[in-house]
Amino acid sequence: MKNKIIIDKYRPCICLIGTYRRCMQRLRMPKSILIFTIFFWQFAIQLHAQKQKILDSLWKEYNKATHDTTRIKTYLKIGEQYNNVPDSALFFYQKALDLADKNINKAVIARNEAISQNIKQFLSLKANSLLYIGIVHYEQGSYAQAIDYFLKSLKIDEELQDKNGIAIVYGNIAKLEIRQADSLEHQGMGGREVRLKKALEYGQKAMALAKEIKSATRVYYAASALQKAYKGLGNYKKALEYAEIFIETKDTIFSEEKTKALAKMQAQYEAEKRELTIQKLEKEKLLQNETIARKNEESKKQRILIFSFLAGFIIIFVFSIFLYRLYQ
Repeated sequence: MKNKIIIDKYRPCICLIGTYRRCMQRLRMPKSILIFTIFFWQFAIQLHAQKQKILDSLWKEYNKATHDTTRIKTYLKIGEQYNNVPDSALFFYQKALDLADKNINKAVIARNEAISQNIKQFLSLKANSLLYIGIVHYEQGSYAQAIDYFLKSLKIDEELQDKNGIAIVYGNIAKLEIRQADSLEHQGMGGREVRLKKALEYGQKAMALAKEIKSATRVYYAASALQKAYKGLGNYKKALEYAEIFIETKDTIFSEEKTKALAKMQAQYEAEKRELTIQKLEKEKLLQNETIARKNEESKKQRILIFSFLAGFIIIFVFSIFLYRLYQ
């Protein structure tokens, strides 16, 4: 009897184990692979949920936006979330580009000083949009389209004298030339060498600007491109030199990113704290108003009762006098 009770209590678990064993026998899948698959899908679901949360937050930001600069920046951020879905990324980057162009054209036509002051900001955002579109084409292997967008972005950055933007484009062109050189690896050294030398040219330009503006991130990417280009050309001494710069800069960037992340978390904490304080004050004010309203309502009721009592007393008093005189 006792054994039967125990079996009934744990019957669902026994059934589940039995189902698991039958699945294993039918699939003929090793236990370790099945466990790995389950964990992989669990991780993928969590990652998707996290990504969806970010997208929801970005769409809220977009809907609350009161200016097109914010809308363009949000389109670019949304596009970045679709970096593994090229068509979707291109769609949002193109939306950002179209909106930037619309505002630039408006400023040119209006010739209004107040509107024209924003044109530099929209030009910078247009350059970013062109760059991002170029990167998507680069990742897809559409090198002709990628270089076309990179050069368009570079032209705007040069007009704006945006050294950071110029360094970013130089770095991406260097990467593109290295990728094309790698694709020519089995077709002789002629065309490959030309590509690698172009990569060196743009990589050196990127490095010079990165050092000028003192950007560890730009130095990191320029060093990576130069290391690969020199290695491809057989100059291992120079390749090693830039490999060392690459590693050193990586540590610096990690330290800087950690500091920025901590500062961001602190700022977020302070913002949430302020928001909670505001909400608390609003609730207290609402409660105070409700309390005052309730007191006013009670006072009103009391006044009505008092006036009703007085009115009734006066009526009875007058009626009593009337009866008294009537029977006198």
